[in-house]
Amino acid sequence: MKIAVPIDLETEMIAEQFGSAKSFRFYTEDDGVVFAEDVESPANGAEGVADFLVSNGGQIVMCYDLGENGRDVLFERNIAVLAGLMGKADDAVIALLENRLRYGNAEPSGTCSCGCGHEAGSCDCGDTCGDGCSCGC
Repeated sequence: MKIAVPIDLETEMIAEQFGSAKSFRFYTEDDGVVFAEDVESPANGAEGVADFLVSNGGQIVMCYDLGENGRDVLFERNIAVLAGLMGKADDAVIALLENRLRYGNAEPSGTCSCGCGHEAGSCDCGDTCGDGCSCGC
């Protein structure tokens, strides 16, 4: 699994805007060890950023603000979305991987795009509910 997070490199916080993010941090996990790589985004706008994420192997996007067009474009490219997140990017990814992700002060926006049918932020079951949810939405 490869997770992409729009990031403010100065603060290491999840960037407020998805489509205009200047950098993304890509996370991969191997045998319990998390690797992170910062990549400058050459793209702007939901479609350009989505193509950039696909070309870098992104499978899940964790972000703060994502409009309907952004969700639709990512869904078309089979990228799961966890929106409405705030705080340090590293902390959010570790929480997801440890199945303890909680949303901050932001309201989750929209429905999780993994197809589980839950509202984004409403299910952190790791599929214990039996709905086929494996994204930790």
